[in-house]
Amino acid sequence: MRRIIFLSLLSFCAQAEVYRCKNANGQTVFQKSPCPGQIDAKPMDLKQPSEERLQKMRVEEKLRDIQYLQLKMKERELALREQQAANQAARVDALNRIIANGEAARQEAYARSDAINAAWDEYRACRERERAGHIGPRNRCVMP
Repeated sequence: MRRIIFLSLLSFCAQAEVYRCKNANGQTVFQKSPCPGQIDAKPMDLKQPSEERLQKMRVEEKLRDIQYLQLKMKERELALREQQAANQAARVDALNRIIANGEAARQEAYARSDAINAAWDEYRACRERERAGHIGPRNRCVMP
């Protein structure tokens, strides 16, 4: 990024003088006019870089752009993996709830089955007493 600014300053310098100053924060800034508070301000002596150097700087800039894009891709892949992991955890939680609800339903079904079996056992015992003549015609066995 600095080189781009530098190159833009170089093209600018072909037309005007450039002064290097420090601002109140201590940062270096470049400007067209002399720095405030400087008595004998002289413009910077800038040299135009060779075509070979400019080409090398362009290649380096493209490489940095590629590295930046690769980094952004890795960040997006990581975010996608994190989202997939969160989705998977949510699915596992949902399945665990379904399993827990299924277990409760199974236990309830066993309890109902036990109650039905007990009622049938009672009916069979009543029928056996009825056949044996221990129960009169007014006390008939009722099917559950």
